[in-house]
Amino acid sequence: PEADVVRYDVYQARTADGAFTKIGAAQGRMTAQYTDGGGNPGTLEDEGTYFYRIRAVNGVTAESADSETVRATTRPVPPPVQQVAAKSARPREVPLSWEASPDIAVVGYEVWRATAGGDWVQIVRIADRSGTSYCDRGGQKDASALGLLADGTDYQYKVVAYNAANVRSSASEPVAATTKVIPVPPSGLETSRE
Repeated sequence: PEADVVRYDVYQARTADGAFTKIGAAQGRMTAQYTDGGGNPGTLEDEGTYFYRIRAVNGVTAESADSETVRATTRPVPPPVQQVAAKSARPREVPLSWEASPDIAVVGYEVWRATAGGDWVQIVRIADRSGTSYCDRGGQKDASALGLLADGTDYQYKVVAYNAANVRSSASEPVAATTKVIPVPPSGLETSRE
């Protein structure tokens, strides 16, 4: 309420009884807000707990006593993607689908693939929270051409969600699919005289 206040100094600590450090100031008596970490996404860690105190400062740099201490926790890491499904028996491709993340901060998904005994490789990054399907065609871009996955081969997939700060969820439970087996060559071929 004092008319000669010119700014508010903001102090932060990681524990309620920890050492508070000045992290910034809100200039002007009527500026009664401050965003720690910058914008969205900010620079604070996910699921981090922080404690804050404010001091009012007047024109001759006299400071008030500390305000009450308040506590805030930043947004959690995105939850793992659920309901991942893969369809088998498709010729040289594997269609995938999953449930949209319930976390509104999620902005997209990564799809990872592995073969038996092989390493996991990211095959696509989808920048759309509502994009909940992908058809793995082994990198084939031409929709009218056959996919490039191997015939009769087992593939495993997992999906990871990521948010605006590029913080990634844990991987979903892996799912498996097998591409279509090529037809067996005919046998018992005979000729006849007529």
